Amino acid sequence: MSIILGKPQVRGKSDVLFNYDVSADIAAGTAVKRTGETSVAQFDGAGIPFGIAGYVDLKGQKTIAVCEAGKSIGVLLDNPNETITAGSQVFLTENGKATQISTDNTPTGAIFVSAKSDGINVLTDQVEGQAALIDMIGGL
Repeated sequence: MSIILGKPQVRGKSDVLFNYDVSADIAAGTAVKRTGETSVAQFDGAGIPFGIAGYVDLKGQKTIAVCEAGKSIGVLLDNPNETITAGSQVFLTENGKATQISTDNTPTGAIFVSAKSDGINVLTDQVEGQAALIDMIGGL
């Protein structure tokens, strides 16, 4: 079964999802940072990541859903050849993608809860071997 990027697979009281304005496209499953009170941009290694980008809220408008906390959230992996171990800490690369590699990457409070898998991005296109699930119950 494919992982839906940017969406909690386990729904419940741990979910925190909000919509934010964006000035440029952000890939579903990548980390975001705040650029204003109601706006975000894709995490680029600078600033503080706080959520995972989901889907464009309304077609043709620049509003995106962001998962700020939750269980089993689908994320894009930085390297499709990397082996992901459930229970390991999530680090973010400067392109906002998840990895287990700590060197030169931003640490988070999230953990991987699955090995890598296929994913489905915002366009419902298959992303083969480039997704995993993370828990970030208290946020990133």
